[in-house]
Amino acid sequence: MKTQKGYELAKEWYAQYGVDTEAAIEACESIPISLHCWQGDDITGYEKTNCALTGGIQVIGDYPGKAKTADQLRNDMSFAFGFVPGKKKVNIHAIYAETDRFVDRDAIRPEHFKGWADWAVENGFGLDLNPTFFHIPKPIMGRFRQQMKIFAAFGLNMIYGVVKLVAILHHEPDKIVS
Repeated sequence: MKTQKGYELAKEWYAQYGVDTEAAIEACESIPISLHCWQGDDITGYEKTNCALTGGIQVIGDYPGKAKTADQLRNDMSFAFGFVPGKKKVNIHAIYAETDRFVDRDAIRPEHFKGWADWAVENGFGLDLNPTFFHIPKPIMGRFRQQMKIFAAFGLNMIYGVVKLVAILHHEPDKIVS
């Protein structure tokens, strides 16, 4: 009751400035709200590696109650989205691939994101995927110029793989196989 009364007061106040709050709410319901994967697990991801977080990331990866598996993270995100009106979207990094062994980021494939794609389709969520340029477990040795060439090639291959995955996720989800 108090919420509705507060809204009615706000509606009147905004109306005097020419703002139609009902139209604003309707417009907002068509804009997807994006939730980033790292908000549920402190950006540790699910790569099968023993490397610590690196690359300037200022998180420790061990807050209490964080999701320890992709299924737990998806359940947490579904729960959170239950409180959010309108369209929803999830943004995941390459480190959220689901594999049974270590897969270098420049070798990720659509099947590594099948669980995410199935979940997004089942729940009507949009899904974005982006490369992960921090916390690269692949050691890059040698002089700086050589390091940069190796990293650039690795990064371009990862971007190419992610772009292919996004195209499949958005346009041909039935091509994702187990």
